[in-house]
Amino acid sequence: MLIASKSGCISASKLVSETDKVWTLEIENSLHRVSKTDSR
Repeated sequence: MLIASKSGCISASKLVSETDKVWTLEIENSLHRVSKTDSR
């Protein structure tokens, strides 16, 4: 998965897990939780 930030940076990530409200992604060997409901 490719992710673009508001600043214009693009990162490649791996989907680790998914729930109804959150994706857990591995980005550069670090886990990040991303809300599916966040409008940003």
